[in-house]
Amino acid sequence: MKEATAMYRVLMRTAQQFSDSAYRNYALRRIRHEFRTSENFDRKRATDSLHMLTRQVTINRLYSLPPDVLHKKS
Repeated sequence: MKEATAMYRVLMRTAQQFSDSAYRNYALRRIRHEFRTSENFDRKRATDSLHMLTRQVTINRLYSLPPDVLHKKS
């Protein structure tokens, strides 16, 4: 149980790194849904998901657009 909780927190923290809010919200929804619906924790599947999410965040950062008017910090 501790391992599943730790992996959940790492996945959520990684998903927060998306610069685009649409991708970030989608990733957070998928992670929550996956952990709520799964019967038992699968370490390999969770690790693969973490690696995939990390790659996606990296690509999102490489090809990100400048922030729009709504998301600019004053």
